[in-house]
Amino acid sequence: MKEASIIERPLIERTAEQMLAAGMSWAEGARELRKAMITTLLRKHKGNLCHAARALLIHRNTLTRQLKTLGIADVPRQIRAQLRAQPALKYGARPAQASSSMRPRLLDQSRVA
Repeated sequence: MKEASIIERPLIERTAEQMLAAGMSWAEGARELRKAMITTLLRKHKGNLCHAARALLIHRNTLTRQLKTLGIADVPRQIRAQLRAQPALKYGARPAQASSSMRPRLLDQSRVA
């Protein structure tokens, strides 16, 4: 049997220990965990509340209420604003350093016959 110090503990346990060591109460820790999970899912779903709520298995209105309760109601708007600020690649445009091997090759018509 392995020693207790060698066994890899789940990330959630290590996080709980860090929160307790920082002096967080149970309620504060749960609140911070909810904020982190919701913010992470909103980033993953590009600020889309419906998709994030579906991933959390809650209704969109419940998610909106949680955002207000946790004080992060503006996070989806901020995420979408960041995405809009990024320069978009126009249709048909190639990346600046496209190599010649990435370009489509034309068939040599003399070989096709």
